[in-house]
Amino acid sequence: MIALRDTNAYTAIMRCYPLEDIQAILMASIVISELK
Repeated sequence: MIALRDTNAYTAIMRCYPLEDIQAILMASIVISELK
């Protein structure tokens, strides 16, 4: 899993997006990080 260093940005995202979108964003971030 990704270590979210900027928790303020993460909580801001949590307020702006529904949970399903959060999970999709996290999955995309994980895939992108594994491709690098």
